[in-house]
Order: sequence, then C-alpha cells, then structure tokens
Amino acid sequence: MKTKPLFFALILTTLATFCFGQSIDTASEWRVDYARFETGQPALYVKYRDYIDGDTVINSHVYFKVYSTGYWYYYPNPNPANNYFYHSLHGYLREEGNKWYTSDGYNDLLLYDFTLEVGDTIISASLYWGGPVIITAIDSILIDTIYRKRFHLNTPLQGAEFIIAGIGATTGLFENMVFSYFRSELICFAKNGVSLWGSSAEECQLNVALNEKEKKKPGFIVFPNPANDHFIVKTNFSETQVQGTIRLYDLTGKELHSYEISDKNGQMVIPVTNLKPGLYFLELYINEKREGSVKIAVIR
Repeated sequence: MKTKPLFFALILTTLATFCFGQSIDTASEWRVDYARFETGQPALYVKYRDYIDGDTVINSHVYFKVYSTGYWYYYPNPNPANNYFYHSLHGYLREEGNKWYTSDGYNDLLLYDFTLEVGDTIISASLYWGGPVIITAIDSILIDTIYRKRFHLNTPLQGAEFIIAGIGATTGLFENMVFSYFRSELICFAKNGVSLWGSSAEECQLNVALNEKEKKKPGFIVFPNPANDHFIVKTNFSETQVQGTIRLYDLTGKELHSYEISDKNGQMVIPVTNLKPGLYFLELYINEKREGSVKIAVIR
C-alpha cells in the first residue's frame, strides 16, 4: 500500500512530461506569410520557410541556427522573378528550463516562456513594440501525438492569436506579436516537409520548397539580425576572386546605400545608426549578378 502514492506520483510526472515537456526538434519548419502596408507605397509580401541547419556557440551556450528560404514581391505585381532568397540566416534558437532563447549575436534574449500562467504578461524578443500582450487562457492541443500547451493571447485581431509550446507564436517564430503597418501569419508548422499544424502539406510548401541545387546557390549571411548599431555581412567570396557589392534597400525598393566588399575574406560591417527602426533588404551582387537577398530589421 505504501508504494501506491509513489506509483501515482510517477504516473502524474510522466503524463505531465508527455503533455507539456518541450524540446527543439531540428527537423522543425515554420512557413510564414508576411505583408507590410504603408500609405502611398505598394504593399510588400514576403513568403518564407524557417528551418534549422547547424549550430553555433554564443556566450558559452549552444544555439541552433535558423535559416530562411523564400521570396518577396510588391502588389499588384505578384511575380517573384529574381526576388528569391536562399538559406539566409534568420536567427538563433536554444532551449533551457522550458523556455526558448534567441540571440542578437552578443546577448541571450528570452524568446518564449512556456511556464507562464493565465494573467501573465509576455516578455519576448519577438515583441519589438506594441502590447502589453497578456495570457488570457491556457489549454492543450494534440500535435504529432504530443499534447502541447496553448497560450491564448489578448491580441487575436491585431496580432498573434496564441503561442503553442514547442512551436511559437501564430505570427511566426521571430515575427513581432503585435501588428501595426504589417501582418504576419504562421501558415503551418511542419517536420521534414510534413505539415503537423495549420495548412495542408501542399500549401505549407507553397513556392518555397526549393530544390537542393537552388538552396546551395552561393550567398551570404547577416548577423546579428535584428540589430541596432551595425550588421556584419559574411559572403562566400573574396575580393581576389570576384567583385562583390552589398546594396541596401528600403521596403519600397529604393536603394539607400551601396557597399563594395573590400575585405579579402569577403566580410564587412554595415552601420545602421542613421537608419530608422524598421525592415530593410540587403542584396548581394557578384560581378554585377544578383546572388541573393536577406531581410533585416533595425531596432532601437
């Protein structure tokens, strides 16, 4: 009889872990639609897929590297043409104590806290502005044979509807959880190309399931992203091989700056202290041929 309390305690612990224990699966994929609207400017649409590829060490912590592949276009001309970006570093992700963290390349930043309770206020690196965002209810949802906590938020009409433990917010893994002049939506969460939450597998892969040859196309990475002082651009080329140029554009497609790559290792620092907070694009040109584009965010 004395073993029963211990037995039931073990059962409850196991069930709690089954229902709410979390881990980052390196096969995870987040398909996101982003749109930006400004008065007098054409609407910008970005469709992309986030996925994990490799890891790195920042402040003695091991982070997974999250990359994006997708395309962007301006309405009413929905033709991506050459506006594809391939395997662009989007951010960093790690887990500790049932919480997810990201990094700006220097500092550890809380991304999602899956231990919060009803009435708690969200504090997150994916909350650049707006809010406060408050948890109004908590329930669970079955995804891939695992019950996951679902945190309902007070922003269903102007931001993320909820956060799902082990997945993130319904606005996307790194996108801001409160809308202003933009909108974003997590179309689906998948593993190895199979949709587990959200839209069907076909829509989940909509125009961003690029083949391996395209994904391995030469390009560049930008970090930290977002940043408030400068971006570091690292390319796959050196000045002794090619002539490289980095061009900075605003969301209307206007070129703001052009930088010649002079470092022999193909790396350079781009200051952004003179830019207003918001989203921009960096494009890499090698011998005047466009090789890729990365969306960047300037914060203050």
